[in-house]
Amino acid sequence: MKVICAWCHQELEPGPHHTGDQGTEVSHGICPSCKDYFLSGKRPTLGEFLDRLAVPVLVVDSEGKILLANRHALGTLGKDLGKVQGYKGGDAMECAYARLPGGCGQTVHCKACTIRNSVMKTFDTGQSLHRVPAYLNRWVGNEKIRIELLISTEKVADTVLLRIDQVGQ
Repeated sequence: MKVICAWCHQELEPGPHHTGDQGTEVSHGICPSCKDYFLSGKRPTLGEFLDRLAVPVLVVDSEGKILLANRHALGTLGKDLGKVQGYKGGDAMECAYARLPGGCGQTVHCKACTIRNSVMKTFDTGQSLHRVPAYLNRWVGNEKIRIELLISTEKVADTVLLRIDQVGQ
């Protein structure tokens, strides 16, 4: 079994049955660096911590609004923090359905949105979700494209961290 940090994805230790194969089971823990962040009195800001992570991470409030995004998330979205902070996830990610009357979270399509439902489930239950298949429909010019994602969620105090583990088309 392969053990990785749930936060930064650093491999912690290969288990006795780790072969390096694609089918290897993965368990999640926390690396010393991430542990130090949470336990030390002299810790960096949340933004500085998130910027160390090699994957896009959004910090979302209970209304689905983005409070903070790391540099990888901003790069993935092609935006600066001012264009995502305070916006609902669908607006920041340019979901095709967020443009409809009612906006993000209020259309018939939002009821089936895996991204939104995963974040809200983690808010409601505290249950972390790992590598959940999801997709985002976006307009690019006159063409609607579907972007395949793998996402993970983690509740931290009164926010949820939404990690985008994989982006494909």
